[in-house]
Amino acid sequence: LVARLDRAYRKGGELHLVELKTRGYCAAHATDAIELSVQRLALQEETGQRVSSVAYVAVQQRGQGQPRAIRVDLFDENEVLTMRRRLLELRHGQGQPPSPASRRKACDKCGHRAVCQRTFGDRH
Repeated sequence: LVARLDRAYRKGGELHLVELKTRGYCAAHATDAIELSVQRLALQEETGQRVSSVAYVAVQQRGQGQPRAIRVDLFDENEVLTMRRRLLELRHGQGQPPSPASRRKACDKCGHRAVCQRTFGDRH
């Protein structure tokens, strides 16, 4: 797993992660929690320091003032590794085929869209 942190703050004997996002709306997504969870695992492994299981997505809305921090609960190590195994299966054409996201925009921006297109075509 590879991760690049935006910010980490030390408080109460542990590190707290913050991911910075610029969006047209103020929301945190599951992909943000996944990204931060991978960062958490990588940082703990690299430094040996405790990293909080709660993180924040600081969303700067375009044309707005200060960013708004949204709390997200992070996935544990087993959940992250399970997602990684699933991703590798999909890349190798194994396992259950993926389901399209409920929102078209999520599919449009997905880095793994080609896997779904091979399975579902352009129907989403």
